[in-house]
Amino acid sequence: MKIGLLDADLMDHGTRHPNLALMKIAGYYKNKGDEVALIYHSYSDVYNYDEIFISKVFTFSDIPKWILDLPNVHIGGTGFFEDGGEDLPEEIEHHKPYYDLYKEYVEKQIENGRNRVTFADYLDYSIGFTTRGCFRKCAFCVNKKYDQVHRHSPVSEFYDPNKPYIYLWDDNFLAFPQWEEILDDLEKTGKPFQFR
Repeated sequence: MKIGLLDADLMDHGTRHPNLALMKIAGYYKNKGDEVALIYHSYSDVYNYDEIFISKVFTFSDIPKWILDLPNVHIGGTGFFEDGGEDLPEEIEHHKPYYDLYKEYVEKQIENGRNRVTFADYLDYSIGFTTRGCFRKCAFCVNKKYDQVHRHSPVSEFYDPNKPYIYLWDDNFLAFPQWEEILDDLEKTGKPFQFR
């Protein structure tokens, strides 16, 4: 099966972050033996795939309506749904991201004169959530799905030893009672890490 992955934020206005959900979907299907590819040349490329997964983080990212009406399209993310929509199935949510999903796109951008530093998040970081949730319910924040912070995944789930750095997208890390245990796991990697 041919799986097409479309990052709506990238297609509309560019973004400096890879889409973690799409990388997990890619890893899952690639592991099953399916062909996976990032759609980034043209929206019309959607016709080349059996299944299309579209993720959007930002509400202002535009995507043609005709694509969303296709029968083989699956959508998700806070750009489509205020609470992010349905969670990914467990076997995908906890699959190691396929970090090479954006490789061809990034290489072409650099070949065309863009600075490699612009793509550091795509090239240099293991990315994931060790915890999810927040109890604060801030008006400006899209993360209102959970009432407390819970352990989401071990560092090993998304850690790639070939990447020089780690960054975490945890919403409210210090609200997790065992946060020190997670810091111990991060320190064991020997890699610098940061929260964003």
